[in-house]
Amino acid sequence: LQVEINGEYVARRYTLSSSPSRPGRYGISVKRIDNGRVSNWLHDTLQIGDTLVAEKPNGTFHLGLHTDKLLLLSAGSGIAPMISMLRYLADHDKVHDVIFHHQCRCQADIPYRDELADLAAKYPQLKVIFVLSQPDADWDGLSGRLTENHLKYIPAITERQVFVCGPDAFMSEAKALLLKAGVAEANYHQEAFGPA
Repeated sequence: LQVEINGEYVARRYTLSSSPSRPGRYGISVKRIDNGRVSNWLHDTLQIGDTLVAEKPNGTFHLGLHTDKLLLLSAGSGIAPMISMLRYLADHDKVHDVIFHHQCRCQADIPYRDELADLAAKYPQLKVIFVLSQPDADWDGLSGRLTENHLKYIPAITERQVFVCGPDAFMSEAKALLLKAGVAEANYHQEAFGPA
């Protein structure tokens, strides 16, 4: 996207969170970032009916033929392509065996919580796991940064196509842990995600 802020044109790339099975509408998920020029502008200034300058969508991080035995593993804003993939699968009634594992800071930071709960209720073959690095006292789910122990909650991990997106440090650690757990490198797919 390219936006004009105080007379200066500023561009940022965002991953689509909308599904390609819902044509005519592009959706992005923008997390407000401290001192983030574009993210804050989008949150504070953009109004319904405004026009944005955008390049056409591109990239190679997508499901392709993979629709069975999936692990969609994300952290922070890396959830955007994962929710897009899950929406696509749901739109085509192809949620066969999907683990949706998302890491974030606290309960207030959990994105798409209601939508994911609705999808999990509709599709018993979907398992949604949230892991919080700084959980509230009443949190009864998993906590901490991604470890080998967290991967034990993912059945048949070596049989899954694994899609990973999040901050660089998270993806590096995730790849090392997943390969150590026996995931074949050919089954590992990732997208770099961040302000750059």
